[in-house]
Amino acid sequence: MIVGIVAAVFAIVPGFSFIAFIPAFTAIALGIVGLVRRHARRGRPLSGVVLGGVSLLVAVVVSVATIVGTAASSTHSLSAAAPTISAAPSDAPSDAASASPAESPSPSPSPAPVETVAPPAPVAKTYSGRHDSVIRVKLPDGADQAAIATISYTGGSNFSIFALDSNFKRGDLLVNTIGRYRGTVLVNPNGDGVTGFEISASGPWALTLKSISAARQMTGSRITGAGDDVLIYRGDASAAAIVNRGSSNFAVWQYGDSTDLLVNEIGNYTGTVLISGGPSLFAVSSDGKWSITTQ
Repeated sequence: MIVGIVAAVFAIVPGFSFIAFIPAFTAIALGIVGLVRRHARRGRPLSGVVLGGVSLLVAVVVSVATIVGTAASSTHSLSAAAPTISAAPSDAPSDAASASPAESPSPSPSPAPVETVAPPAPVAKTYSGRHDSVIRVKLPDGADQAAIATISYTGGSNFSIFALDSNFKRGDLLVNTIGRYRGTVLVNPNGDGVTGFEISASGPWALTLKSISAARQMTGSRITGAGDDVLIYRGDASAAAIVNRGSSNFAVWQYGDSTDLLVNEIGNYTGTVLISGGPSLFAVSSDGKWSITTQ
């Protein structure tokens, strides 16, 4: 019985429940032996068998509970200590992606096209006087660029204008007439660096310098005029029928890749001449009406 009591004590203590198996089996064995012996008292051996059996049962229950608790604690510890591993990305689209695909960003609006505006033509400048004069000027597009000059004169005697370079050296004779005059002439066609004019006059005169872009354009096959004029030609090489009705010198120059004197006559003129392809300039000198028709 004493061994059974010891087994019972060890069986109920979780840490010593495994040890309780030994005294429990011992108590059962001794109890059985005691019962077999006829001369022994049956009370104590029977108590030993009962206590040993109960202790064995309690030891089994406590041991199993201890093992299960320890295993659960170990599993929890391992789960807490194990590092988190991110799942490998799947090639298959997720449900959220399948149900509602991500909206692609709206394309940025293209910048509005910037209109290219041609720079304005240089401002024309007018010079005027009443008698002989020498004036300094600045050509609208620069001293090495061609320009046009619209000139008027209301005197009664000789009227002439020479172009001058920076050293006051005479260049082209732009106008040479007697009496009243009005016309447009070409200035600096060869880029001679015109910086002034020598004017011979006995009355009021005015000279307006303009950019070459202000000259009349030969847009059609025929153009007409009266007196001196400057024309811009952008067509192909061709033949041109020219007519003049006047009494003085009539001349037509073409300035392009080369300089060509197309016509140089006195009085009326009718003829057809070859002209070069543009872009080029025509300078017409006449005291009457004229026309140019390209073919």
